[in-house]
Amino acid sequence: MKRVMDVEIVVVRQRRKSISARVIDLDTIEIRVPWFTSQTMIEEFIDRKRDRLAKLLLEYQRKESRKLDPRYYYLGKAYTQVCVKSTRDHVSFQEDTVCIEYSSKSAADVLESFTRNEAKRLLEQCLRECMVLFPSLSKPILQVRKMRTRWGSCAYRKSKITLNSKLVHVPYLCIQYVVVHELLHFYYPDHQKRFHQELEKIIPDHRKVEKMLQEYGFLLEV
Repeated sequence: MKRVMDVEIVVVRQRRKSISARVIDLDTIEIRVPWFTSQTMIEEFIDRKRDRLAKLLLEYQRKESRKLDPRYYYLGKAYTQVCVKSTRDHVSFQEDTVCIEYSSKSAADVLESFTRNEAKRLLEQCLRECMVLFPSLSKPILQVRKMRTRWGSCAYRKSKITLNSKLVHVPYLCIQYVVVHELLHFYYPDHQKRFHQELEKIIPDHRKVEKMLQEYGFLLEV
């Protein structure tokens, strides 16, 4: 089968009336054709649309490069990303690198899925640990989602806290600070004097931690 920009072309035969093409990942272009389309017609389509296919591939590559920053922050440490085409989707860490193995999904999608799952695990763990500091408080509902303007929020009337999935990128000490901060709002809804007094009792160096968290503020925009 012919190739475009040294990228493999995969032909998928299905019940349809026309031929179409799309980029699956950085290594594959998929050509969808009617069941009984001849090999000659397929190759003629590729030759005729070669410039268009190359443009689609370049657009996909640009999109992926925007999505995939060369650095990945995990618990405050920056890792260099290494993407490897594989038979599985998997993320692993070794010294200063994070290896992203991807199969049918893109590397960016694999990393996004890892971030989402790891955030749920870490934030649930941190919430359990911090609940020990609030013995009179019932464990609230935890919602984890991506947010662009804040690390967390508290809906005390609904007994729910929402934590930013991007907290997986910051030091664990910062995660603890955010969780304690939101749990305190069940007692003090506003940032009144008493709120800050209690915060200082639990985290004496909270101002230092707040400053540390601010240094990771750029991640909110990612």
